[in-house]
Amino acid sequence: MARLLQLQAYLVARLRQSQRFIEKRRADLVALRRARSLGRPSKQVAEALKILISDYDADIKCEQSRQQAWRCFGDGVANIYQSQHSLKQLYFNTEDGTIKPHAGSFLGKDGFKLEWEVLKSAVESSVPCVLADLTNVIRHGDVCLLGRAEPFVLEVKSGTKSARAFRQVADNKKVHDFFENDFAPALRGMRNVTRVALKHEELKHLASLNSCIDKALAAGFAMIEPEPGLRYIAICHEALEGGWHELLPTGSSNMVYSLTCEEPWHTSYPYTLSLRTEDVAKFVCGELHLVVVVSAERIKEKFAELDLVATMVMDGVHAVQLNFQTEHGEACFFISELNFARIATEFLSVDQFVQNTENMCRQGPSGDALTAGPTELTEYESALMDYSKRTRDFYS
Repeated sequence: MARLLQLQAYLVARLRQSQRFIEKRRADLVALRRARSLGRPSKQVAEALKILISDYDADIKCEQSRQQAWRCFGDGVANIYQSQHSLKQLYFNTEDGTIKPHAGSFLGKDGFKLEWEVLKSAVESSVPCVLADLTNVIRHGDVCLLGRAEPFVLEVKSGTKSARAFRQVADNKKVHDFFENDFAPALRGMRNVTRVALKHEELKHLASLNSCIDKALAAGFAMIEPEPGLRYIAICHEALEGGWHELLPTGSSNMVYSLTCEEPWHTSYPYTLSLRTEDVAKFVCGELHLVVVVSAERIKEKFAELDLVATMVMDGVHAVQLNFQTEHGEACFFISELNFARIATEFLSVDQFVQNTENMCRQGPSGDALTAGPTELTEYESALMDYSKRTRDFYS
């Protein structure tokens, strides 16, 4: 437990350092833009200022990506003690299902001292917990207790509570009630949201991934196909200019995921736990690059075998629309891009992902399956139902 506290103290220090750098760069940008617009510099100086402004903007984006990487270690803490399927409930707004904004900076944060005292007290009492601001996935509460069957978030406030604080407590209660009952009459704009257990334990091709990485470390790059329609490619940094592109399949119906620590991993199981310890360092430092290719045709074929018509929407929010028949008529079910991307980011079996999704479709009202009856649709569901009639397959 002492190491749990030490790790979080280290992450706080690294994030504070990063946030100070960003604050300094932003202040510098204000001065540079002012000098460029008000100082009437010569053409040569104006061009130099333009380049410097562009460099500083790039510095900020790079540092923000670095913060995300640090928080992946916090995600690792949470996922050691809790199911990722429970943790993902803490990522979204309870009203409309949009991604809840991340907390602000640790610098000058009111209440941080009290949050740390609560964290320290819990850890010293052998209760595993994590500061929400040290993770990418936990967007509710300030401190998340991880020792129960489900995560429990706490709002740590001192003094008089504001209206915002009361709303936060109410939102947390909605999530806790959902955990306790496996059901919510209304959540994220959907009615009758039910938690459905996975039909099969998720199969991850980590052994195949590790074999591919080992071959790449020896030869520069390597490819492996753990099952039809799924391809892993590992590339060492020095081989990026080599012929690894020839390993990409031909055809336009393939989804190519380039995995980096700079891109958001959202609710996915963090790479800090999926990859071997020695490979995490290489991946974070850019010495190891991973590419996952998923066949859209394979996805549609596997769903068709289960009497589900799959449309590869890929509209930035929804990845796949599934249409099928129920006792109330035709229904549709949407797989979000965040959920679908887990095939790549968590190295999941395509075939088993399809089977688990089919089970969720048919296990009664799950909050994602939409039908025309017997109960009235919410405004969000009605809009989604209308949208489902206008979707087109991205790969056709």
